[in-house]
Amino acid sequence: MKVLSALVLVICFGTGCASVQQASSEQEAAVKTFATVPDKGTLYIYRKPVVMWARGQTAPITVDGVMIAALRPGHFIVVHVVPGQHAITSATMDTRRVQVEAGKNYFIRERQTVTGAWIEIVHESEGKIDVKNCQLLVNLGDEANLKPTGN
Repeated sequence: MKVLSALVLVICFGTGCASVQQASSEQEAAVKTFATVPDKGTLYIYRKPVVMWARGQTAPITVDGVMIAALRPGHFIVVHVVPGQHAITSATMDTRRVQVEAGKNYFIRERQTVTGAWIEIVHESEGKIDVKNCQLLVNLGDEANLKPTGN
């Protein structure tokens, strides 16, 4: 499974994963209220539009090995997960594990430079500001397939 995920990431990173779908303005407004879900944790995964060289490139993101998005700069996705530890992986296979609790929001930023891409967990106050300046994309993956990776 890890080999398949890595292959998908390499193919998408190399080709740009041009097929990303913008969510409706109504969907975007609803998730930007940052309401929590009582029995799940909410991951806001985003890219700020700061790197000029990567402006048109998409960055494949997986959660627990499931391809969930091809993020462009200035865009974000929202993923609802069951409590437990979850693995978020970037285009260059940088992985961060997040211990998720029900009823909480988590903000994860994917950064790219000419030397690579990495995932960082961001404080909620900073994450909310960043996400408000981004546009929502539709998830590519099925949230039902996301399972905690263990502790």
